[in-house]
Amino acid sequence: MKKTLIALGICGFLIVMPAITSVSISKKSSINRQLSLFNKVIASEEDIPGWVDGEINGTWGLREFILFETVEIPIGNISGYYGKIFGPIYAFIGKINPFWDTTKTTNISGLFFGPVVFGRIGDVNLTVESKYDVNINETGYVGIGDQDESKFNWRIMGRTGPTFYLKGNFIDF
Repeated sequence: MKKTLIALGICGFLIVMPAITSVSISKKSSINRQLSLFNKVIASEEDIPGWVDGEINGTWGLREFILFETVEIPIGNISGYYGKIFGPIYAFIGKINPFWDTTKTTNISGLFFGPVVFGRIGDVNLTVESKYDVNINETGYVGIGDQDESKFNWRIMGRTGPTFYLKGNFIDF
């Protein structure tokens, strides 16, 4: 009975996981969420959130499987912060940028626990003139991978497009 319940729970989770990325959040609730925890612009050390436990640094790029071999094509750097939220659940926020133009940064945020990672990637631009003028250019992603206390290696995918990887290190404060 216990094994049956565990198997049903895992199947339910795998069925619901794509639905998590396909749900669209209204602009009003998205503004509040984006400004509170995720996609916070961190310009200096004074802007680091209080829940942060350390830094993440690494690379991101394309990961393809060609003729039974994994090919990784590095595209840029990832840097940011992570922290423990509750139990085995951790959150991270950060920036990704390509190697060829470090001024083109994109926000990335997410939650990870065990081998699962999911979150949002993109930007929320608010204009000063009107508090209702919002330009949202972001998408959700899900992924799997592994991590321990010092490193992470995730394979992430969005609703469309190629499969990417995030690979790097955790550095405690």
